[in-house]
Amino acid sequence: MDKKNLVSALAICAASATGANACPLAEQANPLSLQDMAAPATSLASTPSESTATQDAAPTFTGGEMFLKAYIKKKVAASGISDKGSVEVSFVVDAKGCIQSAKVTKSAGEAMDKAALAIVSGMPRWKPGTTNGAAVDKPAKVTVVFGE
Repeated sequence: MDKKNLVSALAICAASATGANACPLAEQANPLSLQDMAAPATSLASTPSESTATQDAAPTFTGGEMFLKAYIKKKVAASGISDKGSVEVSFVVDAKGCIQSAKVTKSAGEAMDKAALAIVSGMPRWKPGTTNGAAVDKPAKVTVVFGE
């Protein structure tokens, strides 16, 4: 990773700690439910072509997987929870990169579930997923591990 990306990622982490770059609460409503996310995607074409498949991209945390793990680890440490467990949280990254409809899909107990939802809901904007080159709402999930 070059210095420019590292500095950019550190700025994102610092901004997230202060609440900057967060999505407004008014934007948190999303009509998609977990059932919608689990439903198979439909396509206009009867068989997807190779060019169509390469134009779809999943949402990604700004800075990549390494910075997502660092962000979660930092927030878990700040949560004050000393129990061990992992919580899987599913959500939608909207076309603006905001986290929407966060829900626990694998529980580790009420306290850890609440902390994991707070960590995920407070994330800075993600790079949205795309379909045919356009930013669209796409489902994502992360696992928040406590007590590492």
